[in-house]
Amino acid sequence: MAGLLGLGLSGCLAEPTYSSTPEISFNDINLTYRPNVNQSSDSVNIVINYQDGDGDLGLASTATGKAPYVRRYANNYFVQAFVKSTNGQFVPLSSLHRGFSADSVNGYYSRFDPIVADNHGAPIKGTLKWKAIFYRLQPFLPGEEVRFQISVADQALHESNTITTNSIIISK
Repeated sequence: MAGLLGLGLSGCLAEPTYSSTPEISFNDINLTYRPNVNQSSDSVNIVINYQDGDGDLGLASTATGKAPYVRRYANNYFVQAFVKSTNGQFVPLSSLHRGFSADSVNGYYSRFDPIVADNHGAPIKGTLKWKAIFYRLQPFLPGEEVRFQISVADQALHESNTITTNSIIISK
């Protein structure tokens, strides 16, 4: 009897009301050292939580290069790296001028596919996972403390809030 009552109540619950502008929050970050004879690396995995009121998160590969999905919005997952300086403040990796390409120091932008295939306009909530491999000395130095700022955009080009991850120490 209790099982049926629970089922009946769940059918009466209203859909959550989220903003049509995506909202994200930090969930987890971890670093895995990957030793290699030729070139060692660190694998950084970041998990964020999301919620979006109209369910239009994600960008189909067919949208690339079409208005309005050009330049910045050719991607929808925006990651910027920050390194702890000698004075204890986190500074953008781009300000350190280490001789790497502009793409690698200005941001690690990427894309994730649509979360809901038919974009039915219903609220959605879940987690997104991002992974990057950083090779030794490219762009972080061993022992550096690093954290990331992240935001996402939906198909209507609403940009989420920006979150900051916990920091990690690059392997020595």
